[in-house]
Amino acid sequence: MEPGPGHEQACAAAERTGLSAGQRDAVVIMLTAATATTALVAAAGAGKSHTMAGFARLWTTFTGRRVIGLMWLPLRLLSGRAAREGHCGGRCQPVPLAPTSCIRRR
Repeated sequence: MEPGPGHEQACAAAERTGLSAGQRDAVVIMLTAATATTALVAAAGAGKSHTMAGFARLWTTFTGRRVIGLMWLPLRLLSGRAAREGHCGGRCQPVPLAPTSCIRRR
């Protein structure tokens, strides 16, 4: 995996995002993680989508690479506006996964 920014550089960049302190902390952890995947878990309404949008912008700025976000959401909850907008206010593009995708059922 390509390294992201160092801790100080990540903190400085996160400060300029307009995110809350907790959201900035999450972004710094994800930017400096030594793993290929990182899970962001928080309560409903905590701003996970907003946090991930800030992280994705910074990750792309630092690495030139895009972020692929996955979320679990029961289909029964995808109705009305959420279904029309991909559940992220029209800021993301849902990507259908086929059985042969890298995420496999066991």
